[in-house]
Amino acid sequence: MPSEPLLFVSLRNKYILKCVDGIFVDGKSTGLSGHVHRSLYHRENWPGATQTSDMTWLTDDRTNPLAVGQYINNGVKDRFPSNVRYEEVDLPANFPRELRQYIPNMTWTSTDPFSQPTRVVALVTTRPVHNEELYSTYMDAV
Repeated sequence: MPSEPLLFVSLRNKYILKCVDGIFVDGKSTGLSGHVHRSLYHRENWPGATQTSDMTWLTDDRTNPLAVGQYINNGVKDRFPSNVRYEEVDLPANFPRELRQYIPNMTWTSTDPFSQPTRVVALVTTRPVHNEELYSTYMDAV
């Protein structure tokens, strides 16, 4: 949320995207960001609870294709033009509980993830892409 703390996790962090409404999405898996996400994950996903998010993107076993978009390289206009763009998506509060475990998002505040929309940032191709590396433009407005 726009009012959530950002200063320390933003230091030397090129993985933070600011959405048009002021919400920040942090995709850094290491350092303070990674520690904060792990802590929030364990706060919400304790044994026996409905799994509300994914943590595999913080490990070497990145098997969830919905949780690796932050690792897309930055395109270079003339050499490697971008072929994907960022798109803000709000998953509704009634998003299926059994699918929530695949969404890597957490909030700082302890809120019921099933009571409000969840902001995600998706990568959408800008043209047909077949057997080629994906490139984004880091400076895109999200």
